[in-house]
Amino acid sequence: MFPIQNILAAIIERSASGKEQVIDAATTDDASMLGRLRWTMRARGAALTRAAEEFAEWSSGAGFGLEEAVDAVRNAFKILG
Repeated sequence: MFPIQNILAAIIERSASGKEQVIDAATTDDASMLGRLRWTMRARGAALTRAAEEFAEWSSGAGFGLEEAVDAVRNAFKILG
C-alpha cells in the first residue's frame, strides 16, 4: 500500500536520472493498516469466515528478507520478497 507509492516514484526518478534510488518504507505501517480492518470487523460483531481468518493468520507473517545494499555507507538494505 504505502511502499508502492515510494517504489513507483523511485522507478520514475531512476528512469529520469539514471541513478539508483533508495526507498524508505516501513512495512510495519502496512501491517498495522491491514490488521486494522480485521479488528474493526471483530469490534463491530462481524463474523469473519474461516477462509478469511486463515488468510489473516497466513498473511500476518513477514514475507520478505533483507540483503545489505551496495551503498553500505548509509547502512541501507534491500527487501527481497
